[in-house]
Amino acid sequence: MRHRAFMQVAAWCLGAVTACSGRVDEREQWLVRVHTDFPVPRLGNRLLVEVLAEDGSALCSDCSRVFGAVEEGTFPLSFGVPRSAPRVRLRMRLHRTAALDAAGLPPVPSTIDRVVVLEGLGVGKQSIDVNLLTECIGVATDLPARKSCSRGAELSPEASLSAPEAPVANGSWSGAARVPCAGAEREDMSCIPGGAFLLGEPSAGLPPALDTSPEHLVQISPFRLDVRELTVGAARALLPKVPDITLEAKSEARPDCTYLGGTDSTHDGLPLNCLSRVQAQRLCAAAGKRLPTQAEWEYAASNTTAETPYPWGAAPPSCARAATGRAALYLYETGMDGDSSCRLDRGNALPAGPREASRAPCSLLDDCTEAGVRDLGGNVKEWVADAFSPYALGCWAKPGVLLDPRCEGGKNLTVRGASWVDVPSAGRSTARNEVTDDGFGVLVGARCAVDAR
Repeated sequence: MRHRAFMQVAAWCLGAVTACSGRVDEREQWLVRVHTDFPVPRLGNRLLVEVLAEDGSALCSDCSRVFGAVEEGTFPLSFGVPRSAPRVRLRMRLHRTAALDAAGLPPVPSTIDRVVVLEGLGVGKQSIDVNLLTECIGVATDLPARKSCSRGAELSPEASLSAPEAPVANGSWSGAARVPCAGAEREDMSCIPGGAFLLGEPSAGLPPALDTSPEHLVQISPFRLDVRELTVGAARALLPKVPDITLEAKSEARPDCTYLGGTDSTHDGLPLNCLSRVQAQRLCAAAGKRLPTQAEWEYAASNTTAETPYPWGAAPPSCARAATGRAALYLYETGMDGDSSCRLDRGNALPAGPREASRAPCSLLDDCTEAGVRDLGGNVKEWVADAFSPYALGCWAKPGVLLDPRCEGGKNLTVRGASWVDVPSAGRSTARNEVTDDGFGVLVGARCAVDAR
């Protein structure tokens, strides 16, 4: 379905016009047709259109319009702009409704932002085709310099559209295609098909170590991910390949470490904890695997392009589903969830510590993704390959689509997911923590991945 929304003159009067009323005469307007290869509405469902003065400010108080609830068949989206001046600057921003900054504006990293110039005064309707390309996402428009992104993830002078652009096929961005895993299946690993999603989510008031905003468009290549966290038994089997690694065993000083020593198999089904990221990397490498990046981890935990808030979907979190809240006291106040029923000091019978991952098929009540990956929402936090950086800075502060991103070189490290002592809501798919050393004690384990391109 094609959406034709001719704007009322009252909403689009230019400064030179002294009186306007009624609907624009189609014979005296620019008819602008907006095309985009962006996957709408999944990654963007709102178009903000503004008529600008020469200095980049709004030409008038009513010189903007929001096209909300954009659907797959909305584009090309058409609207009229009065030909009341020889030159008009027109700004268009395509973004997701949920992602507005504190000022109520689209955040740069997850927005396609373009300014064009409409020129030519006279009688007659003039049709203009404008493309908003996915490759321009995250490129900040420079209004004083009169530059915005038309293609190539870089700024260029504002285009004067005296003639139509060749329109792109709507929704045709190739990066959104689902890419199957290549190669043979691997035991106890799930295929995570390649695709694109928005990493992070809008979040207000969180400290930098927990903040998940702004969102970034990320393209992920297919990979395989362990169905279960690295267990004590799997680690014991790998130790002969890395004889210089000494795992920390349970002791009086560290009673919650799951490793019991080289020959004790009592805890073989439990996730291995009390290990550093270096140890996790080397154990994964000994298995012919690697740690996942945090983008891969979140993509899998969000059920890839479904972008679910929790690994199991949208259902509210609970300690009955995910291994959370299994300590005498939370690390955080239970007011974060409004539910203290998990706490052992409130009579809960759940055992303290992490649990064994089930080998039964996933059920609707499990901490389990659609791909069959277990315990991403609880049990132990998991090391990922990246250094930590706020999403507004460092390696994330790059324009355009981020292809298989991995942050390198930072002093601090990143863990993903929730642990057995956390409140249930800590198991959100987007949740992450910054850690300042290479060991995180009883709360952190690991899970391995492998390329499947």
